[in-house]
Amino acid sequence: MDFAQTVAHYEKVLTDDSGWLAEGLSWTVVRPFGTELSPGDLAARMTGGGWPTTTEANGDIEAEAVYLGGWGRTGMLLEPGGFTGVGLPHVLKWLSHEAQVWHLSWNLTGRRSMTYLVDGHILAEVPRLDEGPEILATELRSLRAAEDTAWPGKQATAMAIVEARTGAHLERQWFDRPRPVVLLDQPISPNPLPLGLWHHEPDLYARLSVSSQQMRRTVLLHMVETLIDTFGLSAPELDDALHAVRQGRTLGGDQHAAVRAVHESLGRQWAGLPFAMREQDDQQWRRWVAANAVRHGLRSISDAEAWHLSALTYAREALSEDWTTFRSRLYQRLTGRTNRP
Repeated sequence: MDFAQTVAHYEKVLTDDSGWLAEGLSWTVVRPFGTELSPGDLAARMTGGGWPTTTEANGDIEAEAVYLGGWGRTGMLLEPGGFTGVGLPHVLKWLSHEAQVWHLSWNLTGRRSMTYLVDGHILAEVPRLDEGPEILATELRSLRAAEDTAWPGKQATAMAIVEARTGAHLERQWFDRPRPVVLLDQPISPNPLPLGLWHHEPDLYARLSVSSQQMRRTVLLHMVETLIDTFGLSAPELDDALHAVRQGRTLGGDQHAAVRAVHESLGRQWAGLPFAMREQDDQQWRRWVAANAVRHGLRSISDAEAWHLSALTYAREALSEDWTTFRSRLYQRLTGRTNRP
């Protein structure tokens, strides 16, 4: 398709089925410099290196959800309501590691915007889909030419630009098929916290990443046992899961769900809020965060290689001033030395 045909395609996508997509959509496209990204890779990137759960959605489209997709070598994140969390600057920077990212969104408030990033750097922002830097001169001419076209010509033109620059392609039928959706943990503070351990403890992460899977399991198991004891988290669901991983058994879906329910029960006072406030109840906040570290630790121990270490990021936050002492014990296990090198 040439550019005009691509615009016409997206006008049809947006006006099909009562035109609800034209009223609100966030479309983020990630074009990696290297190999293509799986839905799990996209979910990890949007949390700064975490390990959020992804599942298959078959029901109605939910405006608040983040759906994952792909086309060729591009990965896509879609938020049908257009009220975007993926479009926050820190999330876009995480997504753009060794990649180019194009983020496009509009919603019922009238807000429209486009952002272009490469490898963690915001190269262009186009608020209202009209004015932007010279680096996008050609694209801006197309957007201005669409200014007086019938609704939703401008949105369709912006989508055609994203397709032209990345190779991504979106079909209306995509929303009618089973599609991956990411289940995000509630943020533990108003300040963005990347969940990848390397952001906070690069040496510890480096040592664990080259350790044997048995050593990683040993470290994570020690973390789980320490947090359960320190924060009084013993519960039948956690005890059952802990007993299973000690015996080398893989946790089933029901066990994972039961452990998640224990974690969520400890954070009821923040349920439905965009993020938790530690200042409201410091001790309960620490127990809640520790329970999430336990949950992710048990998930990783149960995994084939125990590669996922974001549990230690949560443990670091929960232990706070006690983290330094705990970290020294981890180094002792890894190196046989008492103190951190």
